[in-house]
Amino acid sequence: MKHTYCLAGFDHSPARRAGGKAFTRVELVVVIAVVGLLSLVLRTTMATSHDGSDRNVCVNNLKRLATAAMMYALDNQDQMPYPNWGNTEPGNGWLYTPVGGNPPNLGANPYKTNALPAYQGGALWPFVQNMWAYRCPLDKTNASYNPYYAGRANKLCTYIMNGAVCGYGGKSGSRPNSYKLGQFNPNAFMMWEPDENLMSNGYIVGSFAYNDASSFPDIGEGVGQRHVNGSALATFSGQVEWTSFELFQQEQFKRGPSRAWCNPGTADGR
Repeated sequence: MKHTYCLAGFDHSPARRAGGKAFTRVELVVVIAVVGLLSLVLRTTMATSHDGSDRNVCVNNLKRLATAAMMYALDNQDQMPYPNWGNTEPGNGWLYTPVGGNPPNLGANPYKTNALPAYQGGALWPFVQNMWAYRCPLDKTNASYNPYYAGRANKLCTYIMNGAVCGYGGKSGSRPNSYKLGQFNPNAFMMWEPDENLMSNGYIVGSFAYNDASSFPDIGEGVGQRHVNGSALATFSGQVEWTSFELFQQEQFKRGPSRAWCNPGTADGR
């Protein structure tokens, strides 16, 4: 004898199954479009949130470095630390003490196994005391994410100092070899985050961004584009602000002294 079992609440009759209404093609397309839109919004929100977190890290890092520069100047009769321009000075610059005319090589001994002594040779280290304060979380060391990192001479820090501190080399070799803090416009740019992957007319122009620990504020070594909406920078007042690539460029291309070009030893800041 054949037994028929029926689950309570469910009608298994052929008539019921045949009478069910399925999605039309238009309705299915609409559902897929809505799901895709929601997925895009979610990904965008997550990316923005993640970049916001990285942005906060960079702001805090530069606040720490800027404060360290202020404290150094306070302890040294207002003199700014040498910006490691060209690795030509034998003494310690803001970031490191050159080794054989180059930045300490973090890929070779003794720094390969212990990078701390390389940082301890920097003039600002006593006021910073944290290696992580020198690096943006988006500045990857893995070649899969950043093919330019291996070619850097300076692997210690993501951020660089404005070469105006030593007159873009004009005060190198002299004593004192850097300007005093009070000689700068407080709103001028003291430190920022460059980016090797900057293109101009099809060429990578950021290749010299990390040859030492300071730079010209020009198109090749100015503010980079690692972050979604701009980059953090520190001013000579010790303040940190968030600026867009475009706003930094406006200061780059101004005639005469600007927030970017601020060499106290020249009439045009260059």
